[in-house]
Amino acid sequence: MQNQQFILPGTTLQTIPLYDTEKKRKYNAASAMRLDEQYGFDRYYQIMLPGSKSTDIEYINHLLTQLSEEDIVEIA
Repeated sequence: MQNQQFILPGTTLQTIPLYDTEKKRKYNAASAMRLDEQYGFDRYYQIMLPGSKSTDIEYINHLLTQLSEEDIVEIA
């Protein structure tokens, strides 16, 4: 998986897969697919905050609220 963008109203966030299941698929596709199906490792992402906002609690809490309201986000 490559870095992707997640778009929220007024904000575009860069995301990185937390677990590199794509790399694992190259070596053992059947095992990686089984693990993804069982544990959903391919559904976890890390959000990269802009450097100037990485310690801005208000900004972070606002993003968490926005993310939790998105249908495709299970847990923020």
